[in-house]
Amino acid sequence: MRPLTKMLAGVAVSLLAIAIISILFRVDFGEVLSVNPLYLILLSSAATVRLLLQGLRFHLIASEISGRKLRLVDSVMARVGSEFVALSTVAYMGGEFVRAAWLRREGEPMGRALFVPYEEILCDVLVGSAISIAASVLIIGRSFYLALLVMLVSLTNIGAYSALIFLSLKGKGEVGLGWLRRLMGRRGEALVERLNEVLKGFSSSARESLPKWRLLLKVLLLTILICVISGLILMLSLSAFGCECDLLGSIMAVYASLALSSLPVTVGGSGLSELGTYYYLNAIAPQGWEPVILWRIASYYVPLLESGAALSYLIFKGLVDLDKA
Repeated sequence: MRPLTKMLAGVAVSLLAIAIISILFRVDFGEVLSVNPLYLILLSSAATVRLLLQGLRFHLIASEISGRKLRLVDSVMARVGSEFVALSTVAYMGGEFVRAAWLRREGEPMGRALFVPYEEILCDVLVGSAISIAASVLIIGRSFYLALLVMLVSLTNIGAYSALIFLSLKGKGEVGLGWLRRLMGRRGEALVERLNEVLKGFSSSARESLPKWRLLLKVLLLTILICVISGLILMLSLSAFGCECDLLGSIMAVYASLALSSLPVTVGGSGLSELGTYYYLNAIAPQGWEPVILWRIASYYVPLLESGAALSYLIFKGLVDLDKA
């Protein structure tokens, strides 16, 4: 199955998850669709701004690490287009390879091209996991098992990415894989050499860029702003139905659900994301399903449409080849 076909199948699965939740919990879609148009405009705008900020963050990292004068519009388009892949695959994986493929086309070596999106993901994981751990602590007395699951997933994510940082900074960027050489002969030897070349480039980029505190500070500030906008989308969704939840509580609910949706179970966290948000919110104060569905539409399907259009442009212009990404 071609990559694009797989992603479209993933989108269909996410729609199925919404349909199942709506049937099981008797969600009134008429009420969801009858929301004040002003809220729909605000929600769509917030989702768009979040995508653009992610593009700006990617541009900052890529420009600083590569040392090239990348065009802002091109960087943002590549980042936005890659989001379609992330949203339509399991555990949001795959978007980083599209960004790496675009950087490769811009002339970056593979190791560095892979490290740029990794640093972006690293900031998302560290900031997002810190928020979700705080969120789990907040509800541990009201929903112990939900809090425990969120905390375990968040700690696992932090541990995995921290270990990769440590290995990148301390390691030599080489793997032996002698068995592969023996099994495949010259082809295996060429593959190992290529892999070692990529790992050396990745480790070298890590050692060069992570000590750049000004870049890290800018990236962290943009990441925090992205977190705030993510919470704002949920807060506006709740407000559209007359439900009250402050911005901080909304941010925590969003990132608790994101921790759950990072589990490699469903496409784009479908089902896990909605259930996580609903049960987290109800651990704070009783809420209905309609605001959660509206939030999911604004935070997932609006970016899905926008990023899909961007990815189509990248493919049409030959800037990205999904078969090679």
